[in-house]
Amino acid sequence: MPNVRRSKVVQGIRYSGSPDRHKVDSAVKGVGSTEVITTRHVRQNLHCDNRNHCGWRGDSLKHKDRTVVVGNCGCYVSERIGQWAREEIAEKWLARSTRNKLTFHFITRFVNEEEDGGELAVYDELEVEPAKKISEKAARKLHSEMPVVSSKALPTSRAQSASQKNNTEPGPQLQTGDSENVNWLSRTNIVLKPHDDSTRSYRLALKGQTASIKAVIDLARKTGTVDIVTDGSICPLGKGIKRITANALVKAADALGYTGEGDIAHRLEDGDLASYVKPLVKYCTQRIILERKTLKAHSDTILAALELDNSPDGIAQADALIKSGNYIYPRKTAQSSEYDYLNPFMHDVVAKYISAAFFGKTKYAKMIAEKREHIFSSSVDERPLELELPKAMVVMAGCVIHAVLEDHSRQDEDKFPPAGLDRKWEGYFDILNSAEKSNKWRFHKLMHELYLKASHSLAPATHGLTTEQIVKRIPWDAFAEMLPDDPSSTHVTSDKD
Repeated sequence: MPNVRRSKVVQGIRYSGSPDRHKVDSAVKGVGSTEVITTRHVRQNLHCDNRNHCGWRGDSLKHKDRTVVVGNCGCYVSERIGQWAREEIAEKWLARSTRNKLTFHFITRFVNEEEDGGELAVYDELEVEPAKKISEKAARKLHSEMPVVSSKALPTSRAQSASQKNNTEPGPQLQTGDSENVNWLSRTNIVLKPHDDSTRSYRLALKGQTASIKAVIDLARKTGTVDIVTDGSICPLGKGIKRITANALVKAADALGYTGEGDIAHRLEDGDLASYVKPLVKYCTQRIILERKTLKAHSDTILAALELDNSPDGIAQADALIKSGNYIYPRKTAQSSEYDYLNPFMHDVVAKYISAAFFGKTKYAKMIAEKREHIFSSSVDERPLELELPKAMVVMAGCVIHAVLEDHSRQDEDKFPPAGLDRKWEGYFDILNSAEKSNKWRFHKLMHELYLKASHSLAPATHGLTTEQIVKRIPWDAFAEMLPDDPSSTHVTSDKD
């Protein structure tokens, strides 16, 4: 509420229904018996104070010495009206819903203490026809379609020709700046798709972008795609995917050298959120999600490793594995029905899936191979050559296996990730974190063995015997015995003869 001098009356009315001007007028006319003046010459510079809703600029309706301000969205208006209304402002809007109708409160507050001591009087309630009921889903959709209003002008293209300026059709928009204190470099600018008042968010296409922006987008897509299976700081199976993408964009800009003041990395961190950061994040996120879907492409490998088929027994076994969660644990022996809970993720299905998805001839495997030295390392300083799989890769394998089992048990393929899989991701990460905290050496051996199985790598030299052991294991006494066909042995015998 702005600080203004109020001399006589502060009052307002709130209409909480569909933005039907006739309903609003009829509601206002119900106050008292004097006719309400609705002529356009009383239009004032009012606006909606809630920028997340409609940003409405509308009329004030003068009723004798009262001023009724009506916003089309029924929102709270707190702008000063003007001298013609004796500096009166709409201060409060109240509405309450009854079972089948809307109820209005016409409120008058006398702010001059000499007149009534500042008491608040609630006048007659105004009842209007019941509002049309809509579903909760429809209500959310209508709310999401409300335009976002900003005090800043919409960005326009610097390259716009004179003929384009005279054209009423919306065209591509070039972001030219979103901070008064920063001079963004020209290579940071992005071209946005046509935007109007009915569009809630800005959109971006790769076509028309500068070479620098294209390079950042391409590298960010690859970086984010790898990060969702190697960086466990953010869950990639829920809303966290956008945070991963935002981080990938900044890392990509840094890697390409766009790190200076006013450059791409700077603008991704401090630029306008709605018209710069979000369009880039949204575009890259969509591409990373497409790559994430391919993680479930190795369902045949998973089902074969678990010995599941499409028979009723195979479907029932898949359902049982989902409920028990035993698919990440090996059996104690080949013939045993008991699972070895001391070795999580050591079931053959985990290593076989990781091998097929991340070490095979796939697009994912190629991207991981390019960053191999940064992805695989040892958690034990004394054994730097005994590489381990990253936790995020093992956890993602468990999540994909779970999703494939769900599809098999229902005999229907669901989207990836299915609902609730993010909770599995967190649970699997807790298992690995607890294992490392409980026994670091056992954890290292587990993750290193997974790496060897999945990558089909040979154990490093540190796994072998010592030089002394290598030499001593050979029975040198037996090795020194002469062989029957040794020429030197025959020559000695003939001399004796």
